[in-house]
Amino acid sequence: MAVDPASHYSSRLVLLSSPAGQRLAASLTVTGGSRLRTLLSLFEAQEEQSWCGYAALRVALRACGAAAVLSQSELHGLRSTLAEQEAEAVRGGASSLAGGGLSIAQLARLARPLLEASALNLEQQHGDPASPPAFGSQLAAAVSHASDSDSGSIVLLNFLRQLDGWRGGHWVVAGGLAHDAEGTAFVLLLDVAAHRIGPHWLPLGLLAALCSTVNVHGVPRGFVRICSRGSGASGDGAVPLVPKQDSASHC
Repeated sequence: MAVDPASHYSSRLVLLSSPAGQRLAASLTVTGGSRLRTLLSLFEAQEEQSWCGYAALRVALRACGAAAVLSQSELHGLRSTLAEQEAEAVRGGASSLAGGGLSIAQLARLARPLLEASALNLEQQHGDPASPPAFGSQLAAAVSHASDSDSGSIVLLNFLRQLDGWRGGHWVVAGGLAHDAEGTAFVLLLDVAAHRIGPHWLPLGLLAALCSTVNVHGVPRGFVRICSRGSGASGDGAVPLVPKQDSASHC
């Protein structure tokens, strides 16, 4: 029987506020530490059960200095408007934006007008169910670049998790990459579901496996990187912007 990576989430996470979490944070580069403080100052929690994508997107837009930053409720309204327009365009057919939580493609579609207004790009990278470790290398490179360079880029992670009886897709903001004394790589997750858990670290290998799970559409989750149009790509496979507790969340 295949091992379910989501079942290991609670036992493998390291709270940022714990001694071990603080040691990991202390190992960040000077640039990485400064970037983390900026992200923490911009952090906001999701306002509704399935709004993790809206909250994470807002943090990213604010961190990148976007000209237009809608509230979470306004993003929800924009999604409804775009969904109605798409449904009308296909003469009553289902819109690609319909559903609860946001998939990577849905978040990209929702963000498009806001990014274009600020000369920002969104790159998508889907997980690799056949080889999570290979995807983990791409994920580590993207998070390191966002944290340790002056690119001004932000990485948003989309993955499956199981925590406190809740299981489903989720979005968080990546806060940095660090290694413990044994050399194990950890990624800091600035979790917008603040009512469940605060910022915490997760081993890169486990996170890569969780990002390589497939959503209800049969598409692997993964991450997106938002950056200025002059910024370099995060790694192979990145592509330009393209058109609750509820276990049925599409995230």
